[in-house]
Amino acid sequence: MRHGIIRKFLEFGAHIGHTRSTRRSGMDKYILCLRGSQCIIDPAQAVLRLRLAASFLRGLVCDGKVVLFLCTDLGPSGHVARVANRLGMPAITDRWRGGTLTNFSTLAPRLKAYSPRMNRMPDTLFIVGLRRPPIALRQARKDRVPEVAEVA
Repeated sequence: MRHGIIRKFLEFGAHIGHTRSTRRSGMDKYILCLRGSQCIIDPAQAVLRLRLAASFLRGLVCDGKVVLFLCTDLGPSGHVARVANRLGMPAITDRWRGGTLTNFSTLAPRLKAYSPRMNRMPDTLFIVGLRRPPIALRQARKDRVPEVAEVA
């Protein structure tokens, strides 16, 4: 089973990371090797981390917690919105409005039009693609909202 997951991981090209000049030093433990200037991500480590994230999110959803899905990249935003809708969770897929988490009580009435299912402060933030919403990540850390991120 494990080898089948890793094989699919490799077939989709999910093992190809950023170039050496754009990678962060904290990612070194997840890098298997370098091919030219391209980082190759260790599929076993990635699958392990994905399983941990899935287990964490599954526990939250089973406990009735709110997971806010955030994706401001045009490509995957439609898929993220469909997944959030299927799970009955709020999703933000167009742009992050500053203060959404830090000033939640003030902005709550306006957020109903922006994300209809967001009627209370989210218990965790699921971010797809970390390049575009750094403000959301800073706000989540400031308010101690746990975040799960998938780097696209």
